[in-house]
Amino acid sequence: MVAVEADGFNPAMPRPVDAEQTLLSASPYVDSWGRGRTIQNTSLCENGEGTLVFVAGTFHWPLALNEPEHLNPQVQRATRNLLSRMLEPRD
Repeated sequence: MVAVEADGFNPAMPRPVDAEQTLLSASPYVDSWGRGRTIQNTSLCENGEGTLVFVAGTFHWPLALNEPEHLNPQVQRATRNLLSRMLEPRD
């Protein structure tokens, strides 16, 4: 699933003080730009107000949802769980 571009977690990158980032996956791959083996991460960020930001970390995430040659039941389930969580009422 890691293709075209991939993003990984960099703890040195700034983020809002009240935000927490949870890594959901760590997928090793060989970078085609010559940087060798690296890690792609999928993550979920949440701030103190409960706002959620999903970071797929790869352009091919949507393909796993609907494209026959890329269908992935784990990605479909993760997406369903994520959308259910995002649609839950906040206190």
